This record gives sequence, structure tokens and C-alpha cells, in this order.
Amino acid sequence: MTDELQSLRTELNELQQLIDEYKRRAQEAPLGTRILQPSSPLILNTVPDKTPKNCFGQSHGQVRIRIGHNKEPFFVSCDQKIRYGNGEGGWLVVAYRFDGSEEFNRDWQNYKAGFGVLNGEFFIGLDKLHRLTNGEEQELLVVMRNKNREERFAIYDHFSIGSEAEKYLLYVLGAYSGDAGDSLRYHAGKKFTTYDQDNDDNGQNCARTHAGAWWYGRECFESNLFGTFQTKYGAEIDYFKGILWKTFLPGPKGSLAYVRMLIRPRKKP
Repeated sequence: MTDELQSLRTELNELQQLIDEYKRRAQEAPLGTRILQPSSPLILNTVPDKTPKNCFGQSHGQVRIRIGHNKEPFFVSCDQKIRYGNGEGGWLVVAYRFDGSEEFNRDWQNYKAGFGVLNGEFFIGLDKLHRLTNGEEQELLVVMRNKNREERFAIYDHFSIGSEAEKYLLYVLGAYSGDAGDSLRYHAGKKFTTYDQDNDDNGQNCARTHAGAWWYGRECFESNLFGTFQTKYGAEIDYFKGILWKTFLPGPKGSLAYVRMLIRPRKKP
């Protein structure tokens, strides 16, 4: 806490110096002159940007990060307590499902922008996921539970997706480890499909057939983490429309009761 307070005091002092310099220039300049243009080094460089770009070294919970110079910062959910991945923390949650409160059978624009709330069910959005996985190399962790609360995990040591122009294809999927089985491998190199934008190689739209968006292929899927959530007292999901992971819960009936997708930089800062 002492270090944080000292850091805040330093930033406030730097900001005050910037304000004082602005006032001095304003007094010296002729009337009507624009003192500081947006590109002025005084504005851009006087106060260094200390906004983190990932979850390493940050608190557990919601943290504001920035990806890339001059990009708007945004809040993410950081997990420093999860035991997978050598127990080092630094994980950033990109998708979370646990109670069925959020509809995941959404259109392209919703998946592009993201939806939900960080303290509930959500998806971070394909645009942000692309920026995160291309700004620095990331690994992926998937944690899942069935209705009997049995938990499994899968780690991929490299993960990135393409841009919107590339239909957010699952561009890189590294080596697998874990106890859930490798049910994401089939989807490597596949483009993202929603019910209103069909980018799979199947004769039909797999997102329509299976009631959820995903990186579908010719045979649709071996995993579908954005399928229909089966509520506690709801009817059992059938016809491969649930949240499925072939090597843990293959379907056609049922749905996983809990799923989280998390990423973090491959190299710890």
C-alpha cells in the first residue's frame, strides 16, 4: 500500500508540473495562439503511461489495462489464485459461464464487441481477444466442470486469433497439456461463425445447428464452449447443442455446468 501511495504522489506531482508549464506558456503566448497541440511531446511524454497491459503483477479481480500505444484502456478480470499453470497467476479471463444468465447464441457484432459483465457471465469480445493475443504471445487455459462438479483443465502453450478481416480464425494453437483431453485441436485454423455469418466449411451453418457461435469446421465441432447452458432445473440439452468438450463431455445430451477461458503472456515479465 505504501508503494502504491508513493507512486500516486509521484504521478500527481508530474501532473502538477504539466499544469504549471501549461499556465506559463499560456501567459507568454499571443492571444489566440494554440499552445499545445494534441501531438505535443509535453503531453505525450511528460507523464509516462503506467497502465498495465496484462494481469501479471496486478491484483486479483477487476483491473484496467491498455493494449497498444494511444489505445483506450478497459477493465478486465484477473485471476491470481488459480492453481493451474505452475500457480504463478497472471491469468486474464476472456470467457466465463456458470449460471446461464447470459445468452451466448448471439450475432457477429455482439461477438466482435463482447457482452456480459465482469462479475458475472461474459465474453471479452473478438476484437479485444485479437489485440491481446497479437500484442504479445499468449497461452490459453480452459477450466471446465460437469454437473457432478468434476473439474478438468486444458492448457495450450500458444494461442492467438486473426483479425476481423480474417474472420477471427483460430490462428495459432500450441502444445496441449492437462487432464480434459485435447478437444480444441480440431478447431485450429478454423474461422469464427455466428448464426448471421457463416464461415465454416459445413453445408449448413453450424452456429444455427448447434445454437452457439464457435470456430466451426466441416464436421462442425469437437468442442463448443459457447453452446446452450443447461440450467439446474431446465430440460436436458440434446442434439449436440450444449456446452461440450468431446474428451470430457461428448454429447449429444447434456451441457457443462462451468467453463472459463483464460489467457496470459507466455513469457512472464
